[in-house]
Amino acid sequence: MDTIRANEEAAARRGATLEAVAFAAQLLLEEPDWRRVITQIIRRLAEAVDVSRAYVYENRKDTEELCAVLKAQWVAGDDLAVVTEGAELGYDGLERWVATLGAGEILAGPVAGFPASERPTLEAHHVRSLLLVPLMVGGDWWGYIGFDDCVDERAWGPDETDVLRAAAGTLATAINRERSEGRLREAEEMFRTVVEHLPAVTYQEALADPSPERFYMSPRSVEVFGYTPEQWIGTPEFWESHLHPADRTRVLELDARTNRTHEPFVAEYRFQKADGTYVWIHDEATLVERPGGEAYWQGFLLDITLRKDAESALAETEERYRLLVERSPVSIYVQDVDPETGGSVTTYLSPANETLIGYTSEEVAADPTLWSRLIHPDDRQRVLAADRSPNAEGSEFSLEYRVIHKDGHVVWVQDVATFLESGERRYWQGFMLDITERKEAEAKLERALKVERDASQRLRALDEMKNTFLQAVSHDLRTPLAAILGLAVTLERGDVQLDPGETRHLAGRIAENARKLDRLVTDLLDLDRLARGIVEPKLHPTDVGEIVERVAAASDLSAAGRVTVEAPPVVVNVDGAKVERIVENLLANAARHTPQDTRVWVHVSPHEGGVLIIVEDEGPGIPASMREEVFEPFRQGPEAPDHAPGVGVGLALVARFAELLGGRAWVEERPGGGASFRVHLADGPRTSAEVGTAG
Repeated sequence: MDTIRANEEAAARRGATLEAVAFAAQLLLEEPDWRRVITQIIRRLAEAVDVSRAYVYENRKDTEELCAVLKAQWVAGDDLAVVTEGAELGYDGLERWVATLGAGEILAGPVAGFPASERPTLEAHHVRSLLLVPLMVGGDWWGYIGFDDCVDERAWGPDETDVLRAAAGTLATAINRERSEGRLREAEEMFRTVVEHLPAVTYQEALADPSPERFYMSPRSVEVFGYTPEQWIGTPEFWESHLHPADRTRVLELDARTNRTHEPFVAEYRFQKADGTYVWIHDEATLVERPGGEAYWQGFLLDITLRKDAESALAETEERYRLLVERSPVSIYVQDVDPETGGSVTTYLSPANETLIGYTSEEVAADPTLWSRLIHPDDRQRVLAADRSPNAEGSEFSLEYRVIHKDGHVVWVQDVATFLESGERRYWQGFMLDITERKEAEAKLERALKVERDASQRLRALDEMKNTFLQAVSHDLRTPLAAILGLAVTLERGDVQLDPGETRHLAGRIAENARKLDRLVTDLLDLDRLARGIVEPKLHPTDVGEIVERVAAASDLSAAGRVTVEAPPVVVNVDGAKVERIVENLLANAARHTPQDTRVWVHVSPHEGGVLIIVEDEGPGIPASMREEVFEPFRQGPEAPDHAPGVGVGLALVARFAELLGGRAWVEERPGGGASFRVHLADGPRTSAEVGTAG
């Protein structure tokens, strides 16, 4: 797009310069006294090449020292110095100028590159770049035409110097014509040569008499259009018939109006060439009146197809970009950076913005603080901090955050912007993309992954529990079974003679191991029945203290002298059999998980309308992290070094039986060290369905 603009500007400047030269040629051709039109000419040339000052100096040789006299000048602004017409300029210190211009060469370039002796006068007039074209009249150096640029240190290109040299040649010709009427014909021929070799096609047409005899077309028409001057002159309405149909009415109406009003004719239109194709031309003509009242149109035709093509390509590109931006589902924006505050001000929003946040571009433009207020409160501080830093540093901006839509729902956006600079303008060009669906999908995926991780953890835990259970059950089943089998085989053998006492002893050991198996199976079955909610308590007024005394006395701990019981009578409405199982499992747990010489204490006391049973030991205790897990099925606490692991259902049954009887079970740290297992039983149990659900 920049290349297109550059080509367009170059083409426009070149066209303007050629137009100015053609204009100068026309005036000088028709005006016998060049002094009457010189100011118009240098002004038109100066404006075409975009300079600050233009002037014409004539050399004066009738003095001791060569000097130059100002003949005409044009200045672009009131702030630039104006030299009085007729003022003299000496060439003292400008010997290089005399040598260069006297040789017919152009003197041009930035003043900063001139010799030091030449710069003071130029810098005093604020001249930054200079172009002097010698005026050679009759083979002698007559003077020069000059152009000052007081703005830029420009370098003069060959296109400009060649065209201005042609203009200077035309002016020199006019001066030469004035010198000698005898050389008038030669001057006119030289002028015609210059005109006919210009890139523009020049023409003349009489206003009152449009006959071929009163019409002139330069030979350049063959190169530009493919038609000879004779074809233009010899065919009536030749010009009208070759206008593009889409432009014909407009151009003919303009032609008719200017013929009536005598105002300049300026038009751009398409014209058909000899090969059938159309070219864009710039047609400009001025009505000139000759002495005696005869009037005619003096004009030129300039091929501007390249410029029009560039304009068309630029318009097409801009239209394509506009459609792309406005039809994109992405909200595209431009924000200018305020040089005073350092903040960003939105200057453009694509239509997709209204779909994204619900606000129109006009609403956003009317409220500069709207964007910051739309940011979700949880993201606002982070986003505004991230926005300030790039404004100061000019770095890239990329962030994901939430905004509140006009209707109140939350929208996740991805905001990406690039920092750009164009001259003094600093701005952001970016887009906002709705990523709400992606964020919701990510959240769902994260939840699904968490569920999967939790399920995996539970499966691993269950697998570990299964392995532990199988190992423990295998041990607890095999040990008594092996003892029963071995003792039974001993009794069965006929070659072993046992006295009655030994026989009773073996039978007693068989019965003891059978009871262990029975307890294990009973515990597993009870745990299953409790989990399914099919166990119903049988409530009777029961002395819990008496049950505790009896169960403790029958335990292995009592036989070893390790247990101390403090169990006063406490009568509550409970299931005595379940209380026995609770106490048995608590004592068995204490025996299994403490060293063999560890003391155990059992307490019974009334508590909160029910009864509290406490079994304490001075063993290693239960870590705080395991005090809830030990009551889960198949969970095991730390083992005593001289005991094998159990199945892990004893304490689970304690907790389930306590819930069945309207209470609960828990463990605390015993003052002085060890574990303190506590069971509270209420005087009124819950239903089996509630207990099953809780288990």
